[in-house]
Amino acid sequence: MLLDLGLPDGDGAQLLELKRARGDRRGVVVLTGNRSEEKRIFELGADDFVLKADHADNEVLWLRLGCVARRTVGQSRGEVVIGALRCNVNTQELHIDSEPLELRRLLRDLLFLLVAHHPAPVSFEQILACCHPGYSDRRLVYRDVNQLNLVVPMRYRPLVTAVSGFGYRFALGPLGPRATDPVCSAGPGGPRACRRSVR
Repeated sequence: MLLDLGLPDGDGAQLLELKRARGDRRGVVVLTGNRSEEKRIFELGADDFVLKADHADNEVLWLRLGCVARRTVGQSRGEVVIGALRCNVNTQELHIDSEPLELRRLLRDLLFLLVAHHPAPVSFEQILACCHPGYSDRRLVYRDVNQLNLVVPMRYRPLVTAVSGFGYRFALGPLGPRATDPVCSAGPGGPRACRRSVR
């Protein structure tokens, strides 16, 4: 999970503390604009952090997310499977039904962001911070989501669905996972039974 401490609709630090208190052990990479917060970030239960000054380089961000995925999943490949979609956070390779899914970098960053938060939605502000640092025009998000939905086979559309007034969530169309899929014994944030596995 990628978490900005300066959320526009709440306190990211409180959200992280609440998740840890509830037993949510998903890996969390925190975005911060202040290196002096490093000690506090780890005390809150984060696994790593990225300075916003370095965040424009999404390659660095994904390398850090990949490292956290390997540690928290406990596997070397950092591979996530949701429905027919297979994502490797280390190599950034994508497959749908074992067929390679080729995306330009911006759309790939958007898809990995949505997958990292699944089944929770991702806010407009989080998407803009990841894909368009320094911009606040939501029309950029609308454009990116529309393009992403158009590049996948028709049977998997919509790949991404809107959450009214908030942002978007990963959906993978009618054959993909649902937010109501049962959670297996791994607990909050763990693999989704049948539909989702982490390998």
